[in-house]
Amino acid sequence: MTFQKYKSWIKEKFYHAKTRRQIGAAEPSSQQGMGGIPHHRGTAFRVWAPHAKKIYVAGTFNEWNKTANPLASEQNGYWSADVANAKAGDEYKYVIISEAVETFVTGIREAADIFLKNPFGAPLIPTWSRVTSAIPDFLERLQTAVEEDNRLD
Repeated sequence: MTFQKYKSWIKEKFYHAKTRRQIGAAEPSSQQGMGGIPHHRGTAFRVWAPHAKKIYVAGTFNEWNKTANPLASEQNGYWSADVANAKAGDEYKYVIISEAVETFVTGIREAADIFLKNPFGAPLIPTWSRVTSAIPDFLERLQTAVEEDNRLD
């Protein structure tokens, strides 16, 4: 290992880990495997989502709080974290935030703002068209997601 590589390795292992702890961010899990992986200190969660911007895990262990347990990017498309209070048998689901989801939410907010300012003249269709074009087969995916959420909650 060259000195430069060693220096980069030290920085990644110690400096970035310290920074993540200071801001309360998750650190990637060292456990091997995918999904929920119970171990002696809780449960590790790992998912492959290369286009995600943020990922959280919600479940019975955190009363289905959708932002209480963030996962950390492993920089290779995988996201993971250890959750101390999760145990074998807990139900869980991943909350994945991607650019498409943020585009959808932004479009809905913009449409709502326009509608609230002028309910009888709001141009909802252009905003809705922009949102639906950003997400292929949007309505089917949205309906499926809502049905899945209703089944799990």
